[in-house]
Amino acid sequence: MQRRGFTLVELLVVIAIIGVLIALLLPAVQQAREAARRMSCSNNLKQIGLALHNYHDTFNTFPPSSIAGAANTGAHGPTAWVSLLPFMEQGALFNQIKTTSNNFRMTFWLGSTGSSPLRAILKDISVDGYWCPSSPLPRFETAGPSGDTVSIQQTDYILIAGSDNHITTDHAATNSSYISDGGVFRNFVGTSFRDITDGTSNTFCIAEQSGFTTDGSNKTFDGRGHPVSGWYMGAKITARPNGTDGSWGADTRCWNITTVRQGIGTSVIGGNWAKADACNTPIQSAHPGGALVIVSDASIRFLPETLDVNVGKNLADRDDGNVVQLP
Repeated sequence: MQRRGFTLVELLVVIAIIGVLIALLLPAVQQAREAARRMSCSNNLKQIGLALHNYHDTFNTFPPSSIAGAANTGAHGPTAWVSLLPFMEQGALFNQIKTTSNNFRMTFWLGSTGSSPLRAILKDISVDGYWCPSSPLPRFETAGPSGDTVSIQQTDYILIAGSDNHITTDHAATNSSYISDGGVFRNFVGTSFRDITDGTSNTFCIAEQSGFTTDGSNKTFDGRGHPVSGWYMGAKITARPNGTDGSWGADTRCWNITTVRQGIGTSVIGGNWAKADACNTPIQSAHPGGALVIVSDASIRFLPETLDVNVGKNLADRDDGNVVQLP
C-alpha cells in the first residue's frame, strides 16, 4: 500500500496559516502583558500614596520635595523619595543613608568626591516601588568621579511642584523653565491636608515620567530626576518661588520635581526647559494613551493625553481656587 505524504504546497499553506494565527495572537499577548505591567505600576503608585499618608499621620505634613543638605551650606540634600523609605518597608536603607550622611549633612550630589561614602552603600540598590515595569528607560545610571563609579537607580515617578499658572511661579529658572510653589511638594517645607484647599481629591501630587522626550533637533533624551544622582538628590537651596522672577535662588535648577507646563504625554519639546536639570520635565509614560498619577487622597488615576492642558494645571495646584474633578 502506497503512503501519501503532504505536498510542498500543502506544507506551505499550513505554515502560512500558522503565521497568520501567530500574527493575530501576538498583539493580544502584548496587550495582556502591558495590562499586567500597568497594573503593577498602579500598585507601586498605590503603595507610594499610602506611604505619603502614613508619613502625614506621623509628621502632620507630607515630606518636603527636598531637604537642605550640609546644614544649609549649599550642598544638595535628599529628596522626599528618601524621606518616604521607612513607609515603603525600606527602614533599614533609610537608617543606613541617614547614618552614613551624618544626619543628611553630606552632599547627595552622587557625582562628587564628597559623596563617596553614600555611593558605596547606594550602589546597585533597587527599590522596586520606584520603578515602572513598562518603562523603556534605563533603570540604572553611572555615578561618581573617574575610578569611583557605581550604578545608581533612577525613578520613573516625579514629584509635582505645581503648575506654571500658579501665582507663585518663577519664570526665570534654568534653561527658560518655570518653577512653582503651588503644588503639594514644596522645597524645604511640608504641605498638610489643610493647605490643599482645592481638595485632596482634586489635586494630584506625583505622576509618571517614564518615556523618552524629543527636542527641537530630533534628539531623544531622558528627562527623569537626575541622570547621575537618581531619586536621591534634591535642591541645594532652601528658597521657594514667590511669583517674582529670580526668587527661586542662585541655583535655579530642579531635581526630581516638575512644574506642569505642557499636556499629559507631551513628548516633543522645542526648548531645553524639559531636560533633566530644568523644571518642566513632562508627565508621560510607556502606557498607551496617558499616564498614571497619585491623587493627594492616595487614590490612583489615569490621566489621558486628551486632557485639556489647563485642566491638568488646575489639578496640579493645591490652592488656585480652580477646583476641577479628576477624570
